[in-house]
Amino acid sequence: MRKIIQIAGISVLAIGLAYKSLFGADIDPDLNQNTTITKLKSKIWPIEGYFIHYDKGPYDWAYIVAKSKNLYKLEGMDPRTGYLLWTRLPYREAGLEIVKYEDLVYIGEKVEVGADLR
Repeated sequence: MRKIIQIAGISVLAIGLAYKSLFGADIDPDLNQNTTITKLKSKIWPIEGYFIHYDKGPYDWAYIVAKSKNLYKLEGMDPRTGYLLWTRLPYREAGLEIVKYEDLVYIGEKVEVGADLR
């Protein structure tokens, strides 16, 4: 009986520790932020893509891959994995183009070189 209680106690402890680490009860936010800052500082990072928040909803985001200019729309989050779900949008097939100019991204009909995108 004592062995069963020991095993049950260890199981409860393991579940408690897993719960705390999964839900952040013992995670120090300052430590996490400092670790991230340390990994990011003093390095050069290539721009991999551009996020566009095109409306007010939480999933009204689009992502443009910098090199291929593929366009994706955020659909939501997979409840099992927590990964974001994206759908590729066939903008080329619709006769549209993506143009990046300074701090702007234009998605639409072809534009003339030098056209004002604002």
